[in-house]
Amino acid sequence: MGRPLSLAGTAVASSDRDKGPMPRRPTRFSRALALIGASLFAAACNPYQCTYETRFVGTDGTMSVASGTVTVTSVNFRQYHDDGPVPSDLTWNIRGEGLASPATGLVLRNSAGQSVLSLSMSSTSAVSMTATSAATIAGADRDRMFELLASGAGVVVLTLQNGSTISVPLRVASQEDWHHPECD
Repeated sequence: MGRPLSLAGTAVASSDRDKGPMPRRPTRFSRALALIGASLFAAACNPYQCTYETRFVGTDGTMSVASGTVTVTSVNFRQYHDDGPVPSDLTWNIRGEGLASPATGLVLRNSAGQSVLSLSMSSTSAVSMTATSAATIAGADRDRMFELLASGAGVVVLTLQNGSTISVPLRVASQEDWHHPECD
């Protein structure tokens, strides 16, 4: 082992460090982190994805009478403006139990008793029925359908083979006003 090196008497060049801290240059890691953050921000609200608006109303109801019980789990309507990703659909999930005779018809009516839409049934038996389906609501009927359900004026009517009916007034269970779903 030799002697330790000594810098005594040697001139040392000055650097920018003598004038304060050296400015930091972005590292690959910090650039990547910034890029990821910017991407997440842009994905959270991309105004170019917000080309449509939607609104929703969900209803339900139950009625028990001597001729049976009808439970409307849901009659829902989601409405889109012109550029929606799917058509404006009415969906329903309804069941009847303990019916006095087989079910022959299922209709959505307004509170004045006018038929608005015939609802298809999935299965029927002598004492029960189920109806789970969807229907596309076109053009000008979309606003009327939304208003019918949102106002609480919708009524589901089940007709039985013996001529009796079971009417279920629909109550509004949930509602969303017009909004851009990709930017909320």
